[in-house]
Amino acid sequence: MGYNRHHVIFVCSFMSEHTEVAHAKALELFSHDQDGKPTPAMVTNIFKSKMNSWHYFFVGPDGSKEWWATSDFFNTKRDEFKAFLNSTVDRDLFLTWTESWVGEECDDYGIIRD
Repeated sequence: MGYNRHHVIFVCSFMSEHTEVAHAKALELFSHDQDGKPTPAMVTNIFKSKMNSWHYFFVGPDGSKEWWATSDFFNTKRDEFKAFLNSTVDRDLFLTWTESWVGEECDDYGIIRD
């Protein structure tokens, strides 16, 4: 048994090169699962807003049930990515981000910012 909880990380910046650095890190962390198999759909392309030149992308859910090996693996990867995002001020990267989740039940959702 298990429970689906879908985590998504949203990252944006008004500086395209800063978004590209974060995007490259996301691709590095989320490109393969714990067995080394490719996971091409987890990180979106970088999008540009219609106005004000904001650049953004998403790290999508892994689709695994909570407490399964795949979920645990990608929880660790999300923690690594959030640590990277939290350290970007020290690297003079200007990024805004959040992690949110939705579960199987209609009232099971939230925003996480570690």
